[in-house]
Formats: sequence, structure tokens, C-alpha cells
Amino acid sequence: MKNAIQKIRDLPYALAASATVAATMASTEAKAQTTIGAAANSLLTQTSSIGKLMLAGSAIGGIVMFATGLFKLKQASENPQTKYSEGAWRILVGAGLVAIPAVAAMMTQSFSLGDVGGMTNNGGQSF
Repeated sequence: MKNAIQKIRDLPYALAASATVAATMASTEAKAQTTIGAAANSLLTQTSSIGKLMLAGSAIGGIVMFATGLFKLKQASENPQTKYSEGAWRILVGAGLVAIPAVAAMMTQSFSLGDVGGMTNNGGQSF
């Protein structure tokens, strides 16, 4: 039991060490780029990855908000002190967050800003 508690206490240090190693590896990779074009391509790749991460986070956050809204509606039906508006606004925010990746993909294709990846005719987005 003490070993498990000690491992949990040491977790922040292990995460900090991992982050340090990752930062060192990134700076080594940055030094390997010898031309401005290679640096620009690397920046473009990293920027698109950040955008995909934000879209994925939006979708996941929307699903979580939608689920919590459903639970709040269930709680409101069982307990008259809980307002239905608590669940309703969470469902609306969740639906909006889930819609952001599909809208972003449609806007990208509409303005010819690049490839939308795996956009399907059903509105799905692959990351």
C-alpha cells in the first residue's frame, strides 16, 4: 500500500521529467533544420496539428457537456429543486461544441483553404 501511495506522490515528478525530455527532443529536432523552408514547413505542420487538436477537444468537450445536460435533466425530473434550465443550457452548449468540427470542415472546403481530411457526406470528420 505504501508503494502505491509513493508512486502517486511521485507522479508529478515523473510527468515533469517526461516533459523535459520531450522539450529537449523538440529543440534537437529544431536544430536539425538547416533551411528557412524546412522551418516554415515544420511550423505549418505544427499549426495544422494544433488545429486538429482543438477540433478534437471541442468534439470531446461537446459530448461531455451533452451527457452532463442529460444527467441534469434526469436529476431535475426526480428532484423538483433542480431547474430544467441547468440541463437545457448544457445540452445546447454541448451540441454547439460537437458541431464546431463539422462547421470548420465545411468552411475550409467552401473557401478553398485546403483539404478537409476525411470529411464525409454525413458530416463526420476524421482527425
